[in-house]
Amino acid sequence: MAKRTYKCPKCERVQQLVGPRSASVSCGDCGEPMVLQMPSISKPTVHEAPDKQSGRQWLDDHEAVMRERKENYYWSVEVPRMVASGVYSVETILQNGWAWIDDAGHMHVYDKPPNRR
Repeated sequence: MAKRTYKCPKCERVQQLVGPRSASVSCGDCGEPMVLQMPSISKPTVHEAPDKQSGRQWLDDHEAVMRERKENYYWSVEVPRMVASGVYSVETILQNGWAWIDDAGHMHVYDKPPNRR
């Protein structure tokens, strides 16, 4: 059986009880029937476990690793998608550094961040 939250519409009292959904619960203060509330689920915080034996939850350079991952994703997925979408003009694409034009006049899209080219 699940733990359910009930709320009295008259006196605003909140009570948590373990029981079936079909159970009718009345308020202990005013005697009104209590209304079953929607469950609230908190999102758990997920940490990387680089070393399971030590119990550490973060890498020493975690911020740098996350920044590098975001940058790699942006240049390998988002930039080619934005260039291929047709929303941006050629001038904007070249100005933002998303692509370059070779001597033959062909446009090539960068798929790596500027610091890794």
